[in-house]
Amino acid sequence: MVKEVNIDNVKLCLDVPLFTDQSDEYIHEAVEACKEVGIVLSHYGSQLFDETPTGEIAMKPEWFIGNKYVNYPAYIKELKRIGYDGFLASEECAPVLENHEPQGIEIVDRHVRAALRYMKELISTDKEPKVIKL
Repeated sequence: MVKEVNIDNVKLCLDVPLFTDQSDEYIHEAVEACKEVGIVLSHYGSQLFDETPTGEIAMKPEWFIGNKYVNYPAYIKELKRIGYDGFLASEECAPVLENHEPQGIEIVDRHVRAALRYMKELISTDKEPKVIKL
């Protein structure tokens, strides 16, 4: 579609948390298919991360793709492989609920802190950080 539109300032934001196939192979194919057109933004779902009371990073599966965990290690590896140097933004794109009750900004902050710790370590070491999978 980006090629059909053919406007220089229309590019891609690749959204790995919405890939129903989280295999290394599919992520490789998706990034490869999009690199020519130009990925200029990507993001990760901070709503999938949290901190335990002892400060450990916890990760939740993404319900939208069938309660699978997002394969961020494969995705970051592929972005590095193609030389991606754009932004990687944190996204918390839904109301924050715990036990079906709306929560305040302090919960969003906790999610963002945990997600940022995870991403910084993943990007700097190329290894998935230790997480508690919920």
